[in-house]
Amino acid sequence: MATFIVNDLDDPHVMKIKFPNIHVLNDSLKSNVEIDHYVKLRRDGEYFWIHIKEIDGTKLTGEIYYQLSFNTKFTIGDFIIFERCYIFDIYDAMIFNQYPRMDQIEVGE
Repeated sequence: MATFIVNDLDDPHVMKIKFPNIHVLNDSLKSNVEIDHYVKLRRDGEYFWIHIKEIDGTKLTGEIYYQLSFNTKFTIGDFIIFERCYIFDIYDAMIFNQYPRMDQIEVGE
């Protein structure tokens, strides 16, 4: 496992200008990120999710938890340190995992 300071992530604001239909989280919501949330980033033209492990002001540390196809520099278990402004989206597993999957819903007759 290694730790990388990543300064070459795609800027969500620039992407929103280029592609108005993409989803970009409102800046005011980025402060809601907490440890154990997952955040979506973009680098080298590919989106990926990381698991937040540490927060220090505007700097976040996230763990790579699956193999990324765009970059062999990062591997599972590596940590990346980045600025909060690069977040495209947030996923809170504790909240969203409370909802049943479609295959878990029983339909009454």
